Parts: sequence; structure tokens; C-alpha cells
Amino acid sequence: MQRFVPDSIEQVKVEHIQSYGGDVIKTDLGDRLIRAKEEALRNNGFFMNQFANADKAEEYHEILFKPLKDDIVNDKK
Repeated sequence: MQRFVPDSIEQVKVEHIQSYGGDVIKTDLGDRLIRAKEEALRNNGFFMNQFANADKAEEYHEILFKPLKDDIVNDKK
């Protein structure tokens, strides 16, 4: 799995990504999303842009975690 990271990333973070089998590719901060998308297209891969859907994050967590939260609360009663 390729990970596009800013070229200013701390080495300890690079090593952490690599310890999980990630292939780290350092790029300029402003180019990393573009490079990731291009690489996905070139390799018949998939580009997940977490920032494009940031407005849906709260809704996603509510839908996903509310049933779990309700179960925990009900178990304590």
C-alpha cells in the first residue's frame, strides 16, 4: 500500500507506516493528494480522499456509533 506524505514528515512516522507494510512516498505538501490520485489511476487502484467528505464525518459517526452507544448505555441499566 502506498502512502503519500509531506516531505517534512518526521522519520519516526515514516518508520511507523513502514512497520505496517506501507510504502512511503514523500511529496510536497500541496502535491500529495494530486500524486496519490494520479498513482491510483496509473495502477488501477483506488484513491480515497478523506478531506472531500469531511462535512459528512459527523453524520457517519452518528450512524455508525449511535447503536453501539445505545447498547452500552442500555447494558448499564
